[in-house]
Amino acid sequence: MVTAEDTLKKTPNRKTGNRTRWARRGRPSLTETASRESSRELLLKSAINAFAKHGFEAVTTGLIAENAGMSQSMVHYHFKTKEQIWRAAIEQLMRDLGERFPLAKDELKDLDPVSRLKVLVRRFVKMSALDVSLSRIMVHEGTTPGPRLTWIADKFLKQGFEPFDETVTAGIATGQIKDLPVYAVTHTIISAAAMTYCLAPVVEATHGVDLSAARTMDELADSVLNILFDGLLARPDPDGAAR
Repeated sequence: MVTAEDTLKKTPNRKTGNRTRWARRGRPSLTETASRESSRELLLKSAINAFAKHGFEAVTTGLIAENAGMSQSMVHYHFKTKEQIWRAAIEQLMRDLGERFPLAKDELKDLDPVSRLKVLVRRFVKMSALDVSLSRIMVHEGTTPGPRLTWIADKFLKQGFEPFDETVTAGIATGQIKDLPVYAVTHTIISAAAMTYCLAPVVEATHGVDLSAARTMDELADSVLNILFDGLLARPDPDGAAR
């Protein structure tokens, strides 16, 4: 079937008697190129939403195309396979998060490990609050070892966890942080933020709290920091009152 995206198209040139000559189409116009880029972006947005909601196995290229308002052939034109669009969707999602929450190590280099870790935690809480797609995709992918999990861990997660690991290690070395397993500290922090927002409907259903509200984002970030650095137990001040 000839689609609108075929690279070689037949275009009427001129008619001679009953015969129609066909000319090979040249380089696509700027309008056509922009349209192809736009359709690709719409498909990636649809794919991110679908994979976050349903997981890889339950999603079809037909569903991705339908949610983007396109034909299924467009998915195969741009990405060929479901595996390819899954990887492209993850790459797009990580680019978007990197642009919205850039982390330059130079910003943190003059801070002591505890202050640096507080910045990282608050930043991660805010990132988790504003986009839960990655967390939900990781819920689907993170429960079973497999090539997709290995790929996303090697390409993105390890380098994303690195600032936490390095900061915790530095804090342990300076005696500011307890000598706990680094992986345990890093994953406790990440899980506390990511999973809370991933299960935001549960929080609203059980406690009536809308985690998407700006006030609640700050409230949760403050609570995570307080529990993490000060502990949960109230300490009495000199006059005996708990604080």
